[in-house]
Amino acid sequence: MEYYVGEHKKDNNTEYGKGYGKRPLWQWIALYVVVGGILYYLAYVLLIKSY
Repeated sequence: MEYYVGEHKKDNNTEYGKGYGKRPLWQWIALYVVVGGILYYLAYVLLIKSY
């Protein structure tokens, strides 16, 4: 399936269009690592340090 954006033809069969929206896979992995790290830190502060 092809569609046009301005003067440029886009193809839906590129690696960026398969299941992950417009972002490449490494950006999703980085996002999960950052969010997971924040949640782990919050759990550590709230649960471990409270004892």
